[in-house]
Amino acid sequence: FGEWITEEILYPIPHRQYVFTVPKLLRPHFRFDRKLLGKLSRCAYDCLKEFFRKTLDRLEGMPGVVISIQTFGDLVNFHPHLHCLVSDGCFLPNGWFYVLPEIDVKELEKLFRHKVLKLLLKEKRISEEWVQKLLSWRNSGFSIHNQVKISSRDKRGRECLAQYILRSPFSQQKMTYNKESRTVLYRSKMNPVSKKNFAVFPALDWIATLTAHIPNKGEQLVRYYGYYSNVSR
Repeated sequence: FGEWITEEILYPIPHRQYVFTVPKLLRPHFRFDRKLLGKLSRCAYDCLKEFFRKTLDRLEGMPGVVISIQTFGDLVNFHPHLHCLVSDGCFLPNGWFYVLPEIDVKELEKLFRHKVLKLLLKEKRISEEWVQKLLSWRNSGFSIHNQVKISSRDKRGRECLAQYILRSPFSQQKMTYNKESRTVLYRSKMNPVSKKNFAVFPALDWIATLTAHIPNKGEQLVRYYGYYSNVSR
């Protein structure tokens, strides 16, 4: 996948990884209606396109975006978020590419929050009261991270990042089964919030946890937008 993305999709221009995260309070909606994950992916792309165009003052500009929908946290918990491989700027219809200056991610985060809440309101998953409650919090729970940057000459970096965004929900090397207690011990890196680097599951709970990450039949977990969409290519 990494080789194909590098050779067939991405242009030799600067790229960044954007990671879009939603609050814990909203995550169950995406677990029990996985169609919302695709709509969440579209929200992220629309935010990037709108923000990039306004920043560059190029209304006809179009970023190239590859989005991987991930549903897992470090301890295999259900944690829907988006890993986006994004051109660090916009393409114009004539083929020119304009590099994006440094941006205020907090402003992009506000736009993402607005679009996601609007989506969930339209889908009748939340009420206006819930929206006002979320907006009143000091920390809304929405976040965007974009500190991973790949230079135009770093072909290997683009390939590694593509491989990373498609990684598996869990690793067998981190998993230990105890036959006597019939439990699974899963180890990962230290979580800064829970202060834990492991979780213990009864065997059936472990199976239930894993199956929550199986996509529906025909569900696409990798999506291509803008200049990297199938239509554009």
